[in-house]
Amino acid sequence: MTAEQAEARKLATILEVGQTLAGTFKLKDAMSRVLETLGRHHNALRGVVMLPDQDTKELRVVASHGLDEDVARRARYRAGEGITGSVFQTGKPVVVPQVSREPLFLDRLGVRKKTLKQQELTFICIPILVNRKRRAAIERERPSCSSILRNGSSATRLKSMRLIATAFVNQESIKRV
Repeated sequence: MTAEQAEARKLATILEVGQTLAGTFKLKDAMSRVLETLGRHHNALRGVVMLPDQDTKELRVVASHGLDEDVARRARYRAGEGITGSVFQTGKPVVVPQVSREPLFLDRLGVRKKTLKQQELTFICIPILVNRKRRAAIERERPSCSSILRNGSSATRLKSMRLIATAFVNQESIKRV
């Protein structure tokens, strides 16, 4: 892919994500479409948005792409637990270039073990911070690739995640009115 094509793909991703988020009041539906967009444009196999449950405080899946609904419904993490829980607790993003070599990577549902038999995965987890408060964690999995940090696709995902954070802020503002 040429540099021009890569730049065009990044811009197309950000445009599509922005249009998806701006075009709906149902944020959970929009998040699933955003994850699908990121998968299509950036070769991601799966994506998940997790929010803390108001009662249990456990992180639960509210939107997903590439996961069976039953599998997504069972996924839960406490703050600080595994990579996703740690990202949520610290507010700092994490990139795991090779999932098979990361002891903190939890695969309670066995979904990734099946994939790892066929190919190595890179795992990216990014917190969503709204007014410096932790609100959610977004995770993506894609086939492992040495250029993941060099080719700008991580920056595009971060920009897309910032758009999701902006949508959270807007939704919270609407709820207060």
